[in-house]
Amino acid sequence: MTAKKLLSIAVISRDLNIPESTLHYWKNRFSEFLPSVGRGRQKRFRPESVDIFRTIGEMLKLGHTTRDVKAELASHYPLNVEPAREQGASGAAMPMPMQQMQPVVEGTAQIATAVGMEIAKVIGEKLGEALRVACGDGLSTLNEQLAEARQAMAEQASVVDTLRRSGGYCESRLADQDLLIQTLRGELEVLQERGETRQEPGVQGEEVLNLRRENSELRDKLSVLESELVRLRKDRREMEKFLLEKISTLSKG
Repeated sequence: MTAKKLLSIAVISRDLNIPESTLHYWKNRFSEFLPSVGRGRQKRFRPESVDIFRTIGEMLKLGHTTRDVKAELASHYPLNVEPAREQGASGAAMPMPMQQMQPVVEGTAQIATAVGMEIAKVIGEKLGEALRVACGDGLSTLNEQLAEARQAMAEQASVVDTLRRSGGYCESRLADQDLLIQTLRGELEVLQERGETRQEPGVQGEEVLNLRRENSELRDKLSVLESELVRLRKDRREMEKFLLEKISTLSKG
């Protein structure tokens, strides 16, 4: 009987009208609050997870940070210990000795300050441009806009790799950015498929109406992504502050 009550991401996506890629992103960020059974592709969620996902979406859309969302969830929902247990079993990366971290922290702070927030801004701009083109503002330039957005994501991924090599202490921040990059990449693939379909000569009548309806859904998806980018910029500022405090501590030591 219990198995029949478990829900997949696809089912929750239909119930909440939220893209599956976004729910996958949230399930990893807030796994300790989402009661679930199984692992990997076999993971299923209990019915109460629907309300938790809804709360997450509403708070992120209002511009709250991950810390704000987790604090709100912690005050209303019990912790799900299984994800934390699995993570502990896999082992955590050991931080570098403090003596070796000073040059690493200095280089990492420069990268995070000068590049991180700017790249996130570029990704948002390119996604917006690509969506406007997909909705009819010049189909001939859709592929060009998508290429620019993919390039911006590649640059962001490069920054993440550089930061990861620089120090293990910011691993949790980088994992968040990896998940966001995967989400954005999935949305770009959807945009490209829609753009290619619109340019086929045989698309007429009812198919055009369907495409317009899908474009409206894409605009809703973009709204969710933009709220995620707002949160990313806030997290970047928090990471910058953390790194600068580390530099100050090491200098005094």
